[in-house]
Amino acid sequence: MKQLRILFSSDDHLKRAAEELYSSGLFEVLKCGSGRMELLTTILIYDPDAIVLIAGNGVSDDDRELVPTIAAIRKSNKNIKIFVTVKGTMKTDVPLPEGVELIKFISSRQVAEDLLLKMYNSDMTRELSTVSRSMESIIYEIIDELGITANYTGQHYIADILKALINGEITANSSFSKCVYPMIAKKYNVTPSSAERSIRRAIDRSWEHIDKNSKNKYFGIAYDAGSKPGNREYIMIVYDKIRRMWL
Repeated sequence: MKQLRILFSSDDHLKRAAEELYSSGLFEVLKCGSGRMELLTTILIYDPDAIVLIAGNGVSDDDRELVPTIAAIRKSNKNIKIFVTVKGTMKTDVPLPEGVELIKFISSRQVAEDLLLKMYNSDMTRELSTVSRSMESIIYEIIDELGITANYTGQHYIADILKALINGEITANSSFSKCVYPMIAKKYNVTPSSAERSIRRAIDRSWEHIDKNSKNKYFGIAYDAGSKPGNREYIMIVYDKIRRMWL
């Protein structure tokens, strides 16, 4: 699957939201000038999968131009998904066209998270079925495939670490001992050493019960007869596989 392209108009707040979304590694983020004609020209050039516009910025003329702009965008690309981020109160009485999704601007991070969820819940992201699925459900499906069942506390810990990696809350360079385990410990009111042990126990269980095909699928034949990877190595391999599945 190709990396999805999302085009952002060049509002400063949206630029920060675009950077947050880009950090997920699942999208190619494009930016363009805020002028309407420049925006449409950019769409024709880059042919994105989705576009994010801004409204409610206190300028009534801009809000009145929103509906004609959306119509022009749809004319140039009828399959594009359109999101409108509302910073304040939209100064137009004209309802937005059907299929345009609104996102309330609370923070750049919140806009990025909302976009991430809405794009993942769209059938345009993967050719799996007509049923839309959130990133969280995909993570748990993978964990189940790896043999980590719900009766292991570490299942939720591993899922939370994968979600934090995807959302850019932590990075591949984050220290597990100084950052990751304390993050889990704080959320679940346990000690970092307890979090580490629970994750290790779940991974041990996975390594003992995972079938050969699933092991090769996620870890490659190099691990087929080799030693079990450690917590960090195991989670980062699974995270890398998730990223590759969405490209």
